[in-house]
Amino acid sequence: MAILIELQNIERFRRADQLASYLGLTPSQHSSGESIRMGHITRCGNAEVRTRLVESSWTLIRYDAQAKMTYERIKHQTGSGRKAITAIARRVALRVRRVLLDKEPYRLVGGGHLATGKDKRREVKRYILKRA
Repeated sequence: MAILIELQNIERFRRADQLASYLGLTPSQHSSGESIRMGHITRCGNAEVRTRLVESSWTLIRYDAQAKMTYERIKHQTGSGRKAITAIARRVALRVRRVLLDKEPYRLVGGGHLATGKDKRREVKRYILKRA
């Protein structure tokens, strides 16, 4: 609810990138000549909403097997759980935007299910072993 109150009218963000930028969940960029280097998130925008999105992301990866696999993949690639959860928070923000614009409840992509307990650990472990 706090996220909805802070964002107010979601339709003012015509593109998903605008919302991510507003929340400070986009990487900063350092460019010189032909070299482009991406840095930390910009942290511009509403820190409270960003914090709530990150907290929500921790809960999401506990119950959504697809989000957990994405988190594990990004964590494996970057070597940082903080970077991975920030990436998940950005995705959550974009999903919230889409749900509000479409006025439809969130559904798992591909007819997935919410994994629990051993199933969740097995799926993530299996995915990591395939990627390695």
